Amino acid sequence: MLYTDIPVLSRQEIETQLTSGSSSLIAIALISAALYQEDTAWVEQICLRYGNSEDFVARAAALQCFGHLARLHGRLNSLSSVEKCLAEAEKDTRLAGRASDVRGDLKMFLKKRI
Repeated sequence: MLYTDIPVLSRQEIETQLTSGSSSLIAIALISAALYQEDTAWVEQICLRYGNSEDFVARAAALQCFGHLARLHGRLNSLSSVEKCLAEAEKDTRLAGRASDVRGDLKMFLKKRI
C-alpha cells in the first residue's frame, strides 16, 4: 500500500466520495472524516457501516479510523459496536493484524478498559 497525503474534505465531499464506488476514494473519505471532521458520532457511524463492508480497502480504512477517533478525541460513542466490528475483522486473516493494532490504540487512548 502506498502512502498518500489525506486531504481535508468537507462533509459533502466525503459523502460524494463514499458513493463513488471507488475503494481508494472511499478509504480517503473515511480517513479524512476521522482526521478532520468534528462530528465524531457521524464519522463513527460511517466507519461502522464500512467496517463490515465486503470491500477490503474500505473495511481496512474504516478500522484504522476507529484508532484515529480514539487518539484524537479520547472517546467512541458506541464502543460495543466498534468491539463487534473488530471481532468480525479478526476472523479475516487479512484484517486481523489491523484489528489488533486498533485494539491497542483503543486501550492506549480511551479512558475505559476494553
